Amino acid sequence: MKYSNLTKSQKQFVNCSIAVKPELKEAIEVTRTQLLEVYAILLAARTNNSSKIGFPNWLCNNAKTGRGSYVWPAPTAENLVADSLVAISTKTKKVNTLQTQEARARLEKIMQIDTEFMDELRTAGIVEA
Repeated sequence: MKYSNLTKSQKQFVNCSIAVKPELKEAIEVTRTQLLEVYAILLAARTNNSSKIGFPNWLCNNAKTGRGSYVWPAPTAENLVADSLVAISTKTKKVNTLQTQEARARLEKIMQIDTEFMDELRTAGIVEA
């Protein structure tokens, strides 16, 4: 498994993993524990404006070297320069505000109709009172 053969999202996970744990830059192999640690850090750092970085099932399913260890597609120096290592993308998604407003209006109508449902959501702590 080579870094240059990875998809854009796979490269993004590798780059973000290296940003979180620099020792992975030189690694040849990675353990499942390390992957879980990196994923937990990336998940905690995620905001509404950042892109989602998922768990690397592509790595766990296709690159096993042993029980709980996987081949790590570490990038070369040229790859890092080409991809300009970015920890977490801050690109915002473009949203059609008119469609969003219409969807919110429909949702509010549904919420107003079903007050019993809203009361259950309030008691469960899902919706603020």
